[in-house]
Amino acid sequence: MSLSDACRKQLEEAETRVEMLIRKEGKIAAEPFRPEKPRKHDLRESLAQQQRLVDSELDRLVPPETTPPETIHRAMRYSLFAGGKRIRPYFV
Repeated sequence: MSLSDACRKQLEEAETRVEMLIRKEGKIAAEPFRPEKPRKHDLRESLAQQQRLVDSELDRLVPPETTPPETIHRAMRYSLFAGGKRIRPYFV
């Protein structure tokens, strides 16, 4: 089974569950669920946005270089903020 087939199957199952919940509550949907048409995706911009989010969160969580023990915190920040570690959070 291809990935797109598996995704399609999961979506159909989710739609069925939503319809069952709606019927169970006695509500009738005005229209059946229709997913939005995919928008053109700008990978470069999306990765840059994700990098900003990850960097911001890392900066918030990791102690500043000036916090004792300074050598350890400086090394931690150097390692974390070096390039090449931003693609995984994008896909996870």
